[in-house]
Amino acid sequence: MAARTTSPLLTWTSFAPALAVIALVLTWGRDLGTVVVIIVAAVLAGAVLAAVHHAEVVAHRVGEPFGSLVLAVAVTIIEVALIVTLMVSGGKDTASLARDTVFAAVMITCNGIVGHGQEEVAVVGLAKVESPAIEAAVAAAGFPPSFVGVVIALLVLLPETLAAVRAARRKRIQISLNLALGSAMASIGLTIPAIAIASVWLEGPLLLGLGATQMVLLALTVVVSVLTVVPGRATRLQGGVHLVLLAAFVFLAINP
Repeated sequence: MAARTTSPLLTWTSFAPALAVIALVLTWGRDLGTVVVIIVAAVLAGAVLAAVHHAEVVAHRVGEPFGSLVLAVAVTIIEVALIVTLMVSGGKDTASLARDTVFAAVMITCNGIVGHGQEEVAVVGLAKVESPAIEAAVAAAGFPPSFVGVVIALLVLLPETLAAVRAARRKRIQISLNLALGSAMASIGLTIPAIAIASVWLEGPLLLGLGATQMVLLALTVVVSVLTVVPGRATRLQGGVHLVLLAAFVFLAINP
């Protein structure tokens, strides 16, 4: 009888969350040097990638659209927990963090993932450990404080982004679109209400209103998304328009 072999991917994705928990225990509440911050960031990325694999396994077993919902809810938990922890430590300076993060998530998913598509208990903790380094890096680069929301959105959307790109490469465009648009809806429909409820116990104001520039970008994204999805057949030109909108968003986030 042939010996059973263990998949390297399965072994790696099973090991990464445990390593993330160990790293969290060793680094929580401590001052970290540059080298340690880089190591923690690498472990955090590994934990996120492991979450992608396990979410895809669940999605395959339960089928669509429930599989996409599983990943969307998992990412929402990460997003809400990270925003709340940063708001607790940041006070009044983080009043617009929820708005900036959710708006960035909508722009990235509706323009970035759609354009390219034509284990969280440890992830949240390590993201909290990394948050001072994120804020310091944004300040050192001369970017506005609102860009922290973009970084957070990129971090928490990594699982869905990779899953959507994989689905698109396998010619499973519907699943890719479900992941992208489902993430945007989860950010609006789940993250904002959760943050609003949490703000009852948080100190400082909660700013959710969009500025004029953000409203224009959002309106353009909605119009282009409707033109992309409703006909039932997307083209490379439409994907290019989405990527241009994403580039405009990133540019204006850096230089408002």
